[in-house]
Amino acid sequence: MIAAGKLPDSPSPERFNLEVLATTDSPLDPLDDHKTIRESGWKARILPTFRPDPVVDPEFEGFAGNIARLGEMTGEDTSTWAGYLNALRGTRLRFRDLGCTATDHGHPTARTANLPTAQAAELFSRVIAGRADAQQQELFRAQMLTEMARMSLEDKLVMQIHPGSARNHNRKLYERYGRDLGADIPMPTNYVDHRIACHSDLTPRARQQIAHRERDRKVINDVYAGGQTATRFALCSMSSAMSAASGASSRL
Repeated sequence: MIAAGKLPDSPSPERFNLEVLATTDSPLDPLDDHKTIRESGWKARILPTFRPDPVVDPEFEGFAGNIARLGEMTGEDTSTWAGYLNALRGTRLRFRDLGCTATDHGHPTARTANLPTAQAAELFSRVIAGRADAQQQELFRAQMLTEMARMSLEDKLVMQIHPGSARNHNRKLYERYGRDLGADIPMPTNYVDHRIACHSDLTPRARQQIAHRERDRKVINDVYAGGQTATRFALCSMSSAMSAASGASSRL
């Protein structure tokens, strides 16, 4: 039927051998479509996935308004840190009640933080007031990854993280369909080095390995920025291999 340019008005899951299909949904989505599907008698499992970017990323368009709307939808006072977290917990449960099994997080980096409650509350107030600088915005995203992980321990939703994607760079796609609709470009992503600032118990060997990775990361960034040849990539890979070999020999 597709080859002939025709599709059924209501595609049958049996026709396509469809067992499970997961969508990606904003916490601000009422999920009415999912409710309709569940009431329609479809045998396939059509599940929502909790994607909190609009309410955890201060750089998201309309962030403060999104937080206020989240409060309206949940009956929580999202002008406070405690109320904001309660609103997120309640929304996750609403998703879970409609079959959601996972969360999806598209942060610019993989950084995490675990601030004391008072400090996190102060940062939240600064963020929703629009007074947070770039470093504070990144710290807030880092804190929210930790909060989302904490909530996953409570509600058992699987936490998926895919940081480091350059999004919305395709102007035609963005102008026609809006943000976050594909054509992402992966960027170098560091999962470890920020720990050096908050963990004093790292061994000298671990610090040396982090230094090697930081050097290699800078080389890769130089290549991306300057459009240089693949020779630099080869040198970078060789440097990493030599570092690994050095580590292996030191353990013999």
